[in-house]
Amino acid sequence: MPHDQDGDGVDDDDPGEMKFAPLHIGGAPSYDEFERFRPIQPGVDFSGPMPSRQGIGSVGGGTAPTWKGSGPIPGTFGVNAGTSSTKALENFSPKRGSVEYIFDPNTSTLIVGNGRWTHSPLAASIKADTGSVVGGMFSRGSNGAMLTNEASGHFWRNWTPEVRQQFNQMMRSRGFDHLHHEGM
Repeated sequence: MPHDQDGDGVDDDDPGEMKFAPLHIGGAPSYDEFERFRPIQPGVDFSGPMPSRQGIGSVGGGTAPTWKGSGPIPGTFGVNAGTSSTKALENFSPKRGSVEYIFDPNTSTLIVGNGRWTHSPLAASIKADTGSVVGGMFSRGSNGAMLTNEASGHFWRNWTPEVRQQFNQMMRSRGFDHLHHEGM
């Protein structure tokens, strides 16, 4: 029986069942690249209350956002100091190449989209500071390892050696088999 914790119509116990939107890498630019915000999933409204930032400390010095389910909004996977299980992200493998992700160094929060979201809405889902949040593309290697890079329309500018180190430390601390590629 399907188990849909966050109400997005996806079986949270089997992320392989997700349907993905087409991804255009190197083709038409995403809204994200022009810093325009337009929700790309019908029925999700960013004007209302967002996930709480109260009560959970983090490595980055800010207070980490909290949420119910696998991520802060439907179609996302989130990991930070307050995340009790990373199973959904561990089991997630993009069906069509790669998907967009963001990392907020202020709260050490990682948000991976499932193919429906671009970088800016992912950052907005946790009210991340766009002057410090970083992003890129998430995929899987042939051995199943998580692969990330820094290919983002504008969040690539925020990557620094310190943020890379923090990101890689967070991934290791969660036990992820992970390889990060610097640059675009």
